[in-house]
Amino acid sequence: MFFGMVALGVAAMMYLEGLRFTTALYVITQIVTTIGYGDFTVTHDSAQFFCSFYVLSILILAAYAVNPWMEALQKRNREAIHQSLKSVEGVPGMQSSRRCNRLVASTFFMLIFVLLGTVFYSTYEGCHCSYGRSAVPDCNSESYNLCMKSGGYKKNWRTAFYMSVITLTTVGFGDHSPRSQIGRIIAVPWMLFGVVAMANWLNEVRNSFSDVRQAKKERIIYGHKAEHKGMFESMSISGGSRLTKAEFRCYCLMRAGASVGHCRRCEMPPSS
Repeated sequence: MFFGMVALGVAAMMYLEGLRFTTALYVITQIVTTIGYGDFTVTHDSAQFFCSFYVLSILILAAYAVNPWMEALQKRNREAIHQSLKSVEGVPGMQSSRRCNRLVASTFFMLIFVLLGTVFYSTYEGCHCSYGRSAVPDCNSESYNLCMKSGGYKKNWRTAFYMSVITLTTVGFGDHSPRSQIGRIIAVPWMLFGVVAMANWLNEVRNSFSDVRQAKKERIIYGHKAEHKGMFESMSISGGSRLTKAEFRCYCLMRAGASVGHCRRCEMPPSS
């Protein structure tokens, strides 16, 4: 059903907006991933009316059908890396190592997609005249120098890295976007899987910070419990696990900050 909705969107963009197949698929992928570069917009009234309902429908369907499938794929990949890391650690099953393994695995896949976008678009689209509606007028793509001189779209390593991060975080400023036909075809799976990888990595980072805070709280609580337990046992003159009323009063005073000498004086019976 999801792929049927994608096909419907592509067909509608081709018919209502006059886009090519690859461009229409590229635009629909931006809708599904909520990236929204802005390099292509809907201009006709009929297409805008269609998109108003289509965007809501495809996002609901994507959340229901596609996200669980992508998460399952990411989970299998993480488990494969997790097993490799456990063999290196030599201590399988530890809670802290499992959290570390998940963070390392998610970071690994996130970096793969960022580096893939950086390397591909900085090399293949170092300078490009684009095509169709986004083509640069009078641009000469016969060579890199001619493209640069005639006003082609330029990308270097820094701008390609910037575009990759902005894309996969779904910020999508639109100042840099894929311009070639091959680049837009590659962008379809790259955006779909890369957005999931980035979201998974951010979730693991958030969980790691949460675990650190929780562990810190537990250390404080357990430290106080151990301190109070030692204080409680030291109040017993007989060395047992039960306190007399006088010893319990001394224990409470010690917890409130009283000195041992003051407590012992409180335990002494009044003189006749």
